[in-house]
Amino acid sequence: MLAKLAKPAANAVAKRTGIPPATANRAVELLVPVVVAALTKRAAKKGGAGGGLGDLLGGPKR
Repeated sequence: MLAKLAKPAANAVAKRTGIPPATANRAVELLVPVVVAALTKRAAKKGGAGGGLGDLLGGPKR
């Protein structure tokens, strides 16, 4: 799922910054795992019902 979103995000970054699309794509590919890890860590600190990434992103309430 994230791979599908990475390419449009990279294209938007390239267009906005003027850097080559291939460079923006590589940067986004490198940053996706970092962002996911940060969100997961933040969700774990919050605790609660499951404390998973879905809770952080507004998943279904239980």
